[in-house]
Amino acid sequence: MYLKPTNKPLTAKEHDKAVCGVCGGCSASCGYIAYFKGNDLVDLYGHPHDPNGIGSFCTKGITYVQEIPKNPLRITKPFKKEGEEFKEVSYEEAKNFVSEALKGNFAFFLDRFSGIEEYLIARSLTKNVFSDSVYLPFKQSSVRPQEWSDKKVILIFEAEPTFSEVMLTRWLVDAFEKDAYILAVGSRYTTVFQKSTERILTNPYETVKILEKISEGTFNEKIKKLLEHFGKDAVVIVGDTLLKSPFKGKVLNSVKRLRKNYNVDYSFIGNITPFELKSLKEFYENFENFDTIISFGNPFIYFPDEKLKNRKKVITFSFFPTITVNYSDLVLPRKTFAEREYINVGAGFLAYSQKVLENDIKDWEIFELSPNVEEFLKNYGIEIEELKNSEGGIDLNLPD
Repeated sequence: MYLKPTNKPLTAKEHDKAVCGVCGGCSASCGYIAYFKGNDLVDLYGHPHDPNGIGSFCTKGITYVQEIPKNPLRITKPFKKEGEEFKEVSYEEAKNFVSEALKGNFAFFLDRFSGIEEYLIARSLTKNVFSDSVYLPFKQSSVRPQEWSDKKVILIFEAEPTFSEVMLTRWLVDAFEKDAYILAVGSRYTTVFQKSTERILTNPYETVKILEKISEGTFNEKIKKLLEHFGKDAVVIVGDTLLKSPFKGKVLNSVKRLRKNYNVDYSFIGNITPFELKSLKEFYENFENFDTIISFGNPFIYFPDEKLKNRKKVITFSFFPTITVNYSDLVLPRKTFAEREYINVGAGFLAYSQKVLENDIKDWEIFELSPNVEEFLKNYGIEIEELKNSEGGIDLNLPD
């Protein structure tokens, strides 16, 4: 791994080992240093030499690395539902249950924290692989978010990094400090609004209308002249909620038009994946057609109770008890990104992390399949060894 512990420890706490990793909590992919005393994690810091995190580490990352592993509510063993109660079972019994389930008509649901291994296993077993992540068959961002700080014009539509990618907010703050013109349009008054030059608080429908007018050059003369003058020194940032809305086509066409007319850069932020998956909407519509749902995450938060009464068999991999766990026939624990070798999907790039924490939990291994991650990454122009040693990750070889 490219990150090494600093020569001088960042912690004042007594420790005997330091291990570096990359956070998988969001697409920022911040590097960190974990300090151990024996097997106990005693402190955690953002890595100052990491180009993505530049020494910072948000509370989401701290929670996933430091708090989830020791949380008393965490699921650490398999449980099978018998009547209204859950009974602990062995991994062997759980494995047999999964094997039987795979003989019927089944589907996978993968959340943001599913790894490439889970994705490859699911795709090797069925075409019915769904997610609440937005699948984009092109590069999520034409620039690294770090480059936002040097832009002269920033147009932000229903996007708030503080909610989705906390540590990306700093680049917008830097741009604000450099007197960039920032227009924020959205339905919530957030950090982005506070740091913007101009702001329009409105509903998503009107937000998309404004984006369309700006791309056509008909919104107002000032923004049109700014885009004509700065062009490549401008970026449009769009949140994933607009890509999950009925206006997705209009949003993508508008961004495409901005690229063509003004040569601006773009970034889509939020829960987004470059790997082909079916949508949450399709999952909802086809739910009753499957004999078994195999879920990594908590998709049933989107479902009314009436819909769930028609479920057949559900197998869920989860960190904690959730609504989906409550409706499951078999519950299996899952590892955090820090407890495994992990490749995080960044904003248009992939970043590798070695395993930082030890844990004997089995999650995707229960399928007894060996996904070929190395071969899969070659489809995106990435060699695994190069990725492991790259500073800040490697850009995905995808079209804009």
